[in-house]
Amino acid sequence: MSTLRAAQKTQTRVNAALDMIDQAQDALRTRFCVAYAIGYIDALCDEQLISLDGAQLYREDAYARRRARLEALGVPAADDAPEYL
Repeated sequence: MSTLRAAQKTQTRVNAALDMIDQAQDALRTRFCVAYAIGYIDALCDEQLISLDGAQLYREDAYARRRARLEALGVPAADDAPEYL
């Protein structure tokens, strides 16, 4: 039961990090929130709290949210996501 609870907390925290991207007030904060979310996701993966595949999906989500948020802010889109994605 506690493993399930820990997994739910991890999911909630990842979602909160990703949601920050959607709520960023400008382009700089958007990029900062993406960096924060990716760092958090990588740390969870390093600690084996999420799978490699799960981490990959979260990273892709973070970059998609960044693209959408920057477009909403009127910033020209630049595809500068890492090649490994």
